[in-house]
Amino acid sequence: MLRRCVVTSFLLLGLFEFYSALQWWSNAEAEQRATEGLLPAACTMEVFVVAWCVYLVTLGLVRISVYLSSNLASTLWISTLVHLPETLFWWYWALKPTYLDGEDGIVAFLLEVCKGQRGFFAMLVLIGPGLLVCIHLYLIATAALPQEGKSKDQ
Repeated sequence: MLRRCVVTSFLLLGLFEFYSALQWWSNAEAEQRATEGLLPAACTMEVFVVAWCVYLVTLGLVRISVYLSSNLASTLWISTLVHLPETLFWWYWALKPTYLDGEDGIVAFLLEVCKGQRGFFAMLVLIGPGLLVCIHLYLIATAALPQEGKSKDQ
């Protein structure tokens, strides 16, 4: 049951990425402002917006593929690997001196993010992708287990 709920959430997350790409394509300035200072104003340049939208659509497709074939190890590993650069992307921008107040250090910053003191967006993008990597590892570990109500011979 838990596994089915987790897998279904990937469908919703994939559809959300399509919506996010549409939002960035329609109004990059508003989306940049919604990052609450995490991304610089230069991210509204056409070259960034096009590349970012392509990445978001690709990420959405990969997440939907997890929903469609969550028992294939190759799908789960590819989806896991796609979320690693996303994690690095957001942490790259978060650790810039323009966003990170270097006085308190990384641990204090991480606690601020977890408490929501940096805003919901920061919590979503700095914690979310890493959490998804952990969820992927759960799906990989449980992929070989027999499904509820089915025997191994079916």
